[in-house]
Amino acid sequence: MKELAIVNGSVYQNHGFHKTNVYIRRGLIDVITPEFLPSEETIDASGLFVIPGLIDPHVHLAMRNRFAQSADDFESGSI
Repeated sequence: MKELAIVNGSVYQNHGFHKTNVYIRRGLIDVITPEFLPSEETIDASGLFVIPGLIDPHVHLAMRNRFAQSADDFESGSI
């Protein structure tokens, strides 16, 4: 049994988005398939984009503007 199922999402795979499901086992992507497989937890991603393996390293450290300042400085944001 899979630990997590992310179902009905538009999954980026092979240079395009396809409506399919992503299954996680032991913290890793186990299989991407349009089949519905049994899992302990299911997230319905209908209407959402799913981009497996993407890590967005974009951050603003100690950024200040007229209204606020970001919470992280270099030390806390790089831990």
